Amino acid sequence: MTICIIHESGTFWTNDFNGEGQTVNDAVNAIESGASVRVWWFVAHGQRYSEDMWFDPEHLIAVRTESDD
Repeated sequence: MTICIIHESGTFWTNDFNGEGQTVNDAVNAIESGASVRVWWFVAHGQRYSEDMWFDPEHLIAVRTESDD
């Protein structure tokens, strides 16, 4: 399942971290515990970037899936 992380620093997507699938709760728990999350994002001209990131939980706006709409 693809999960969207909306943070003050940008919008990022993830569907796997530490080699395991994840749920929204897993992603939120990882962010709150200070774990790195493997994410990807796109820039305006369409290039995709990917890396492990740490997120400041105080600046987390939302974590959601495509089925949350």
